[in-house]
Amino acid sequence: MSASDSRRPPARLCAFLLFISLVLGSAAVMAQTSPRAAEHDGFGRMVFDWDGPVKFSAETVNSQLIVRFDKPIAGDPRVVLKPLSRYLKGVTISPDRKMVTFPLAVPVQVKSFQTGGNSVVVDLSEDKKANSSSAPPPPPAQVIPPAEVPAIPPAEAPAKGKDAAAKPAETAKPAEPAKPAPPVQPQGPATDLMVRGGEHTGFNRLVFDWPKPVGYSVDEAGATVSINFDRLANLNVTSLKAALPPDVGFLEAKGNGKGTSVILSLPQGMRVRHFTNGPRVAVDLVRPAGAPPPPRPNGAAAPPLAPAPGTEEQPPALKPLDQPAVPPAEAKTNGNGKPPAAPPPAAANGTAEGEPAPLRPGDEIRPVPA
Repeated sequence: MSASDSRRPPARLCAFLLFISLVLGSAAVMAQTSPRAAEHDGFGRMVFDWDGPVKFSAETVNSQLIVRFDKPIAGDPRVVLKPLSRYLKGVTISPDRKMVTFPLAVPVQVKSFQTGGNSVVVDLSEDKKANSSSAPPPPPAQVIPPAEVPAIPPAEAPAKGKDAAAKPAETAKPAEPAKPAPPVQPQGPATDLMVRGGEHTGFNRLVFDWPKPVGYSVDEAGATVSINFDRLANLNVTSLKAALPPDVGFLEAKGNGKGTSVILSLPQGMRVRHFTNGPRVAVDLVRPAGAPPPPRPNGAAAPPLAPAPGTEEQPPALKPLDQPAVPPAEAKTNGNGKPPAAPPPAAANGTAEGEPAPLRPGDEIRPVPA
């Protein structure tokens, strides 16, 4: 055996190392099962599998689906584009691989939840009512005055005896104008509807706390917006006014057949976006980029301005909002002239009286910490 042959590794050792590299490589490929996606009846689903609990959020912003995690994504998100081509038309991932952005092919409604097996599920369904928000308002009805009926002359007839006396001509009375139809009043039982609000970077969010999922549409017409629900509601106007920013006005809440409409006035440049989270309907009142919010009446500091278009900063995901502060009622005194005692504090493991119940498992969208 020559000296050069002695320095070569044995053939069996090379074969063993090659086998080990093939096994490890195939195992890595098999473990790369996240994310995955499939089209179902009426909706598309993408699943991100994790080896442990993870915080996440999923929301639509400016015709884009944005999914965030507090851990880097190991898989290639492009694998979901082909099975979900009906809803998605592209994908980008942030440098730290914690945020994935999907440009949307159609308006969608998003529902996300986390299973017990550490899998994050994001369901997409086409929002067929989104186009109603851009439809122009119907033209006002024109009131047509009733036409005047001309007088009908009496028929000429030969005079006979006493009937020969001339009879005065009778003229027909003009038709009375039709009375306008009375407004449609809501019929049947109505749901007590509370409204919560919160102020975020560049926008204010209203959350209509329906107990069950409800159909709705949003119609914008100039400086007003109408939020239409297909269910009757007893709107808590006090909670709505407390949730509104100072430059947005409450005009009216009225019945629209079998549903309810809430009409607000908007300042110049403000736009509206909306989505659902379980049975709740969220409406965002978005200010133009760089526009400062109106001063707060209590003198508190305002949140930062809205990010400029094209930046990576995005609004926070939908999360439970604090109950809006309700102005204190006039102090009442008891018989001895002293105000009533304050209610006892809530239990440590409970919620304070008047605060909204937390979101149920499966419906909660938890925000990712910055």
